[in-house]
Amino acid sequence: MCRSRRVAGACLALLLSGCGGPTFIVQQYSGPVRPSDSIAVLRVNGDGGIVLVSLDGEPIRTRVADDARLHVEMVPGRHRLAFADLADAGRPLGRAAFVAGAGKTYRPLFASHGGGARVFEVDAASDAPLRDATVADPGQESALPDPGQQPARQPLPPVR
Repeated sequence: MCRSRRVAGACLALLLSGCGGPTFIVQQYSGPVRPSDSIAVLRVNGDGGIVLVSLDGEPIRTRVADDARLHVEMVPGRHRLAFADLADAGRPLGRAAFVAGAGKTYRPLFASHGGGARVFEVDAASDAPLRDATVADPGQESALPDPGQQPARQPLPPVR
């Protein structure tokens, strides 16, 4: 009996140690909380080097601690976002549009090899990218900065 308690305690400790830090949830829509299968989630991992600057024109500019993540709950449909790359302060803001589906989770990324800003649908449990969900957004092109001009970037607040 004593041995089984120690094993169960050790398993519980391993499970808890693998859970990571907190998840901060922000509701982007008005009204009461909706069921998870009726909303989409935009996920920003604190250790991913991405800072969400705005979503659908609403400023966010919140940096997430390395051991935490931010979930923005939103209604399904077309969304536009801007995000910054913490690893490359000289990189222009990433801007992307995507169509969110109910019950799906998405994550902004800078694609390697000059692929630019993209939004990927990810597996909610493993966070593994499933597909590129980025879509063309004709209205966004005029909002992008001139390639020869670097946008002014304000420093982000420190993580507490």
